[in-house]
Amino acid sequence: MDNTGQVKREGIGAGSAEIAQKGDTKTVELKDGRIAISSSEEYRKYCEAKFVLTLPDKSDKRRKGWQAISKREYLGRVRDKRGDDAHDELRQEMIKLWKLRYPKHQR
Repeated sequence: MDNTGQVKREGIGAGSAEIAQKGDTKTVELKDGRIAISSSEEYRKYCEAKFVLTLPDKSDKRRKGWQAISKREYLGRVRDKRGDDAHDELRQEMIKLWKLRYPKHQR
């Protein structure tokens, strides 16, 4: 916060989100304009969806770690471990982020 009482915003990583800090409270402005607290479930889902979008479209066993599995395999693991609702929520968040990033490629 500066002398005028305004919350200063600092960009993080490729303009994906902005953080505003005021005391111990940390809020994050997501790409779609939503405001979330950095420790919230909403922000966790956003970060997970953003991560899954970085995975390859097809699995590649020559790669190591998370990059060895595809987006589809990751979503399948989410369905197996957390259920259909978690799978659907993650998938919807991924679609939302994809549409924001590539507005001309909407189906």
